[in-house]
Amino acid sequence: MNKIFVYDLYGFVSDDLDSLALVLGEILQIEWKMHYSSFLGDYYRFGKLVEENFQLQHNYVVEENDWTESQFMNFPSLFYVNRTERSQLIEDLLKGKFLADVSLLRHDSKTKT
Repeated sequence: MNKIFVYDLYGFVSDDLDSLALVLGEILQIEWKMHYSSFLGDYYRFGKLVEENFQLQHNYVVEENDWTESQFMNFPSLFYVNRTERSQLIEDLLKGKFLADVSLLRHDSKTKT
């Protein structure tokens, strides 16, 4: 049986990752783990790569002096939703909580056999 996994990217107008992580943790009922890399700077991660997982990070990475998603420079914070089967529910939760402060920037799906 084929499964369809969705990969969404959201942009936030806030650049306060700690506050965003707190609110996202509450509405998605998850516990973030803080990480650091020289490529991404400080970022939050939840889940394993082989299952539904989330990543919250700054769009502009000071260490790299570059934008992660340069086409979305008006969104200082990015929220990646990977391998989800509940894309619509997550979108509804985010838009219900953040209203105009969040935008769905990209929506891709992949079929896994």
